[in-house]
Amino acid sequence: MIAQWFSDKLTYFQIKKLNLILRLGLPLERWLHGILLLLQKELGNIDIEKLRFIILFEADFNWLLKMMFSKRLMSRAIENKTLPQEFFAMKEKSAKDAIITRTLYCDTLRLQHQSFAVVSAYLSQCFDMIGHSQCSLGMQAQGCPIKPITIMLFALQNMNYWIRSAYGDAKTSFSAPSDDPFMGMGQGSGGSNPGCAFTLTPVVNAYKRKGYHATMISAWSRRILLLAALQYVDDTDSVSYTHLTLPTILLV
Repeated sequence: MIAQWFSDKLTYFQIKKLNLILRLGLPLERWLHGILLLLQKELGNIDIEKLRFIILFEADFNWLLKMMFSKRLMSRAIENKTLPQEFFAMKEKSAKDAIITRTLYCDTLRLQHQSFAVVSAYLSQCFDMIGHSQCSLGMQAQGCPIKPITIMLFALQNMNYWIRSAYGDAKTSFSAPSDDPFMGMGQGSGGSNPGCAFTLTPVVNAYKRKGYHATMISAWSRRILLLAALQYVDDTDSVSYTHLTLPTILLV
């Protein structure tokens, strides 16, 4: 891979190989192996439930996932404005934007003496709990071809995991049985964040169709925003009201 980076000819053959894989819709056999690594989320805390599982995929496989889903599909969804404004884990947005929006939302309702509630829900292990059928349908709804989706989901369902620790890599791997394959997108996958976003897009849109949203109007541009939740990866704030009439919030 390092040699390929410095050679136009090797890069040309690598791209031809990846394009052939995309046309066939089948992953390489070596892509079905990943190294499972445990990292400390809190410095000095080595309790098993406080460790973060990171999967090290094959470099060209993960690069393909980033290119197809994180860059191309996410960029297209943002340009076409098909991704709900509730998602802040995307380009040119951050968790700070979500926090500021929540603060403005709460402060404005307090000033208007409106009854409201904000439910802070933690989607624990969200990348590991995503159903592949729902993820596939969500990505296809964004215009993604079926074969790249098949490559990613087939590899994740049939992945052989090798645990890496301070004592080295495990000699044997573990995998899921054929009648109960793995789900989720995998921590560290280039398709994990898009998979989560496109899986939850129909859920957020369903909330809006049912009227479970706040109507927000910009004080300067008079732009109308419909907000059902505030989400950044696995941290979600769901907004709700205790009365039937939904208030109009003026954002300064």
